[in-house]
Amino acid sequence: MHEGLSEAARADLEALTQRAGPGSELIVSREKPWLAIVHEALRRESDLVLMGKHDQREDGSRLGSVAREVLRNCPGSVWVVDPAAPVEPRKVLAATDLSEVGSKAIRVAAQIAAKSGGELHVAHAFQLSLEEQLSQHDMDRIRDEAVQAVQAQLEAEGVEAKTHVGCSAPVRALLSLESNLGIDLLVLGTLSRAGVPGLLVGNTAEKVLAKASCSLVTVKPEGFVSPVTPPVA
Repeated sequence: MHEGLSEAARADLEALTQRAGPGSELIVSREKPWLAIVHEALRRESDLVLMGKHDQREDGSRLGSVAREVLRNCPGSVWVVDPAAPVEPRKVLAATDLSEVGSKAIRVAAQIAAKSGGELHVAHAFQLSLEEQLSQHDMDRIRDEAVQAVQAQLEAEGVEAKTHVGCSAPVRALLSLESNLGIDLLVLGTLSRAGVPGLLVGNTAEKVLAKASCSLVTVKPEGFVSPVTPPVA
């Protein structure tokens, strides 16, 4: 929050803080909003940051600059809440690329779905290069292998879910599933230079985050280091 708040605005925020329960604290900062949030997450070693999401912007993006910067720089997971989404998501979709961070996305999505009594879906999309001229038999074999890999990942996590596997651009596949299934919450991982300060949000994640209309949770891979310098104690 920026300093210079009106008395009415401060009173409203203090009332909301009290409603949040014991241990809640209102913090007012002169920093840029996204930087203030990341600094607090670093100072408190937060595992999760929960923030709101604005309506669609003029450029077509459904994710504001503050949320985007928090997603890129926050050390832990970030949950961006769409104002129209239900408090307890009825349908949760986890995206996996079969990597470790994909497994983490599945775990987080499964925990949220279990707590809300929601339906869990897991999606994996694979692409083939234009040079690959494959027969239908080969395409079926590749898809079967992908299905088996997703099932193995779910079994390793002890999770049951409805799976969606296909040959498609990942962004198109995820946005299509979000729309067709009526997804309330999408959980996906980000790419990073693990152990080195700095985050590179992958092409898929960046585009999905900008276009998805549901609430979003992004999870970081193990060893991620925020590029933001921790605040001085």
